[in-house]
Amino acid sequence: MNSPLKNIRIVYRRAPLTVKALVLFALVLSIMTLTVLRVALQDAEKQLESARAEAQVLEQENDRLRKSISQLGTVQSVESLATELLGLVDPDTVIFDIGG
Repeated sequence: MNSPLKNIRIVYRRAPLTVKALVLFALVLSIMTLTVLRVALQDAEKQLESARAEAQVLEQENDRLRKSISQLGTVQSVESLATELLGLVDPDTVIFDIGG
């Protein structure tokens, strides 16, 4: 019994120039697209690192503000604010003005 595969003949033909040109164009376009995407990815990574650094600075500022808020209303903070902002001093404090 004859095998049906024996009757199959494979013929290789060269691809037309237009097909070769289209494949080359697709390859060049793919390389260009990948290059653009790589640059965009690198830019996004730089922005992410910048945002992380900024977030860390803001977290530190938030911690400082939380600490400051927790100390508001204490005798020490009221005295400090009165001295710094209003120039007030405790009545028992003696001030020597040497400058003038």
